[in-house]
Amino acid sequence: MEDRFYTDQYDLYRPTVATSSSREQSLTVPDTATTESLRCLYFPTPGRFQQRATGIDLEYDAVLLVPDSHDLRPSKLGEQPDQIEIDSRRYDVLICWPMAGKTLGKKALLKETR
Repeated sequence: MEDRFYTDQYDLYRPTVATSSSREQSLTVPDTATTESLRCLYFPTPGRFQQRATGIDLEYDAVLLVPDSHDLRPSKLGEQPDQIEIDSRRYDVLICWPMAGKTLGKKALLKETR
């Protein structure tokens, strides 16, 4: 998809490792954006994604389309996912995959943080 089609912008909040006074490490989401004003297409439309072969069954609150160069990281093995903020709403990245065909971008499903 050509860059001109990405008409919305989001801020990315990438979890970082924090060490407590007892030297235990954990992932925390920073208060300020890791990267700001990244281009995207944003669809605040909830839905459900099911894939029987892999057992995936997710309810989501929004869909985000981004250029292929963007690095969105969903949760893996209990780790904290990237968060994005768009239109004053904060979301966790549930899943992200390359779009098929000539679009050359990525599609992400988002869950609003409450």
